[in-house]
Amino acid sequence: MKKYLLTAVGIAILIGGWSVTAPSMLAQRTPVAETASGQHITLPPLNSSHFLLVDWNQQQVLAQKGAQERIYPASLTKLMTVYTALQHLDDLHHGVTIPEGTKERFAIEGAATVGFNDGEWVSVRDLLYGTMLASGADAVSALTVAVAGSEEAFVEMMNEEAARIGMKHTHFTNATGLHDDHLYTTLSDLYKLMQVAMQDEDFRIIFTTREYMAYPGQHLDGLLIESTLFRNLTADTVIQGGKTGYTEEAGQALVSLAHIDNNAYLLLTAGADGNPEYQDTKHIDDAIAVYQMLQQP
Repeated sequence: MKKYLLTAVGIAILIGGWSVTAPSMLAQRTPVAETASGQHITLPPLNSSHFLLVDWNQQQVLAQKGAQERIYPASLTKLMTVYTALQHLDDLHHGVTIPEGTKERFAIEGAATVGFNDGEWVSVRDLLYGTMLASGADAVSALTVAVAGSEEAFVEMMNEEAARIGMKHTHFTNATGLHDDHLYTTLSDLYKLMQVAMQDEDFRIIFTTREYMAYPGQHLDGLLIESTLFRNLTADTVIQGGKTGYTEEAGQALVSLAHIDNNAYLLLTAGADGNPEYQDTKHIDDAIAVYQMLQQP
């Protein structure tokens, strides 16, 4: 499968009318007003029990099912993790040492990791990419310490950001998305998050990156971080960015952004059956089906 490496120099991405050009800078954060929405199109049969399709240019909901119902977000939680971290960081070159016992802890919990070593110095930028692309719990753990001193304090920041954005049906108990009965959201609330988060240039660049080469202290030749979404897609996909999520309780979930015929679409899905560890990617199949439909004349 052909791959692309997006670096911090000379890359421009056009998404929904925004031109995103590196190098990454902390941008002005201006919320986007949500327009009136309604059911406008019928989607093909999907594996996901909940979905929300948005015309991103017009900020108009085109189709939805169960978008206001409570769901477990799994690793979609990390969308808020990355956004919250960016709100409290001035220097992405700042770094932190991976705490001892991190590898063992997340191996026991069965969480995905990037591959950082205990005791290894890692920049905050590398941690952000590791959180979004590889959904690495090791990256999340170190990132929360770098920003807030502890994951508990960072989660308080996440809930404060959720309240500020207007995510009234969301509550976070951790920054990784590991299952907790009291960690929940709705697709409508996640849409509100994306409206605000995509105004942040650094967030947009990270969200739309396919592969990233990190250079933590103990990886002298670099550590390649691959997107859990794009490694399941061909190079010519219309999908420009996304974040996957999975736990047994939540099922498979996906937030993706596609560019089709000079327009952009945001699709949020949750509750698809299957386990991505066994190459069962019904959440990605759903996104492909919807975007193929939108490409038809």
